[in-house]
Amino acid sequence: MKLPDKDVVKNHRLVDDTDLIVKTVDDSKTQEVYEPYEKRDKYVKSIERIIRSSYEYSTYIGILKNKMDLTRCRFIPDVDITETKGLSLEIHHYPFTLYELVDYKINQLEELGRLTDTFNPFLVARAVMQMHYQGRVGLVPLSVTVHELVHDGDIFVPLTDKFVFGNWEEGAKLDLVYPDDTESRLQLLQKLTKDYVTNDNLDLDALKHIQTRIKMDHEAEPATIVKEEEQQTA
Repeated sequence: MKLPDKDVVKNHRLVDDTDLIVKTVDDSKTQEVYEPYEKRDKYVKSIERIIRSSYEYSTYIGILKNKMDLTRCRFIPDVDITETKGLSLEIHHYPFTLYELVDYKINQLEELGRLTDTFNPFLVARAVMQMHYQGRVGLVPLSVTVHELVHDGDIFVPLTDKFVFGNWEEGAKLDLVYPDDTESRLQLLQKLTKDYVTNDNLDLDALKHIQTRIKMDHEAEPATIVKEEEQQTA
C-alpha cells in the first residue's frame, strides 16, 4: 500500500531539541514566559525537553518495556530487547508526536481560559505526563532504523492495536485541542488504516534495505604480511 502523499507523514516528525528558555526557581515557578508568536515554538520544545529528561518519563518508559511487554519492534518482531543484548528500542509517539501533545495541551488550557497555567512549563509537562500514565497517548515501539524510516515517511503505521499501543483517540477527545490541518491528517491516516485492514497489504519495501548481504564466490585466506627485514633475508 503506497502513501498517496508521503509529505503528509513526513511533516509530523519529532522536532529537534533546542536550548531551554525557561529558567526555574523551583518546580512551580518560572522567571520567563513566552510571547504568543515569537517564543511559542521554543517554549513548546522546552517543555518537551523537560518531559524527556524527567524521572517520571524514564520510569514510564521502563514500565512499558518491563511490565507492558513493549519489547519488540512492531515491524521487525525478531528485534526483541529481552532476547538479544545490545539492541535498542525506541518509543515513537503516534499519531501525535510529543511536541504536538504539548502544543495541543497548551491550546486546550488556553481554550479553557486557564492562561496562567500555560505560563507554567512544569504544570503543562505534568498534564502531558498524566496523559501518558492514563494510557491516553499513542505509542509505537520501533527499532532505531525503522524509527528513522517512519519519520522519513517511508513506512506507514496503521492506527490499529497491532501497531499502536494506548487509547490515543480518548486522549484526542478529552485532553487536546488541535488545528484543522491535524484533523485532516488524522482523517487521511484513518482512511489509509481502513484500506490496510480491508486489503491486509502494507508497503514494507523500505525494510528490505536495512540489511545488506555481500555474496562472495569463494572464501580466501588473507595474504600473509611479511616484514621488510624478512624479505631481505630471504
